[in-house]
Amino acid sequence: MLQNVAPSSAAAVGIYGLPVQSMLHEGRNKTSNNCTLTQSDILAIVIEWRNIDYCLIDEISMVGCHMLAQLHRITTIVKHTEPTTPFGSINMIFLGDFVQYPPVLDRPLYSNILSPTETLANTLHTINQTHRQRNITQRDIQCKVGCALWLQVNKVFVLTEQMHSKDPLFMAMQARLRTGQCTDDDYDMLCKRVLSSDNGVKSLRESPWNLAPMLYNQLPTVVVANDRVLNHDIDNIDLRRFLLSLPDNKTEGLPGYLPIVMNMPVLITHNIATELHISNSSIGQLVRLVYDDDDENSNNNNSNNIRDAKFPINTKYIQKPLYVLVELPQCKLSSLLVDLQLTMIPILPE
Repeated sequence: MLQNVAPSSAAAVGIYGLPVQSMLHEGRNKTSNNCTLTQSDILAIVIEWRNIDYCLIDEISMVGCHMLAQLHRITTIVKHTEPTTPFGSINMIFLGDFVQYPPVLDRPLYSNILSPTETLANTLHTINQTHRQRNITQRDIQCKVGCALWLQVNKVFVLTEQMHSKDPLFMAMQARLRTGQCTDDDYDMLCKRVLSSDNGVKSLRESPWNLAPMLYNQLPTVVVANDRVLNHDIDNIDLRRFLLSLPDNKTEGLPGYLPIVMNMPVLITHNIATELHISNSSIGQLVRLVYDDDDENSNNNNSNNIRDAKFPINTKYIQKPLYVLVELPQCKLSSLLVDLQLTMIPILPE
């Protein structure tokens, strides 16, 4: 059996696999000081890995030495092998390009952190003597284990055919860009993809620009950010107004007031269900906001009407939505939810 994994949720969705963190049972709040597996964790991992003989890891450039060592530790536990047996005798297949993104908060696999005399066996032996060495940490040793594991790779295949592009000129430019050997002609080619007065848009009255859809007469729903400090709501009204007035360049691109328009694109930022491809970086489309009021009783129920001279008659207070319906084309639900399409997912607010 083959298991596809990747270091990020977005990459895992692209290969119909799972993130490495979910296979390692590492939660969002799990730190390096709290990485002890419980008996239930080990049992769940054994069930997931017991029939796996081949493991494919995509985007290997984003896999660090420590992550690879953690994967080795899990596989040796599952397969009941010695720690000196790489990955518990599971056949590993690595895909990627080290010119691309490096790992986050980890050492790249090509790091030169091993001496010529260090091997996987004596590096693992050093782990048992960590308490005697005050100048080296447990994580440093795990990084050495990951580096030693990577040196066990003995077969390499270089794939040179590009599958995303068929333009020979653009493909040759990409190859030179990868190694930092671009020419002036490559620069001119890239400039042709930038809209300017010399190329691109000639007139908004000509095709295809005059056929571009425009949204008009749209009354957006505005969602107000719910700021918290140490998991506590902010009760100070002045402080809340100050935080909501901050521009998005001061809040990491997240505005205090977010207009919500139907059919707008959305990005999932949590791993809700990675096995169903409802995970971080999944792209979908907002379909509908569902409120507490039902359509049948909304006309007969005036309890939410605002009776204030400052507001027009029949002004209604809109409560917080119960959930939002999002369409995720890559979702892998095996059955329909009640009254919903196969790719329609309800997401609850936090």
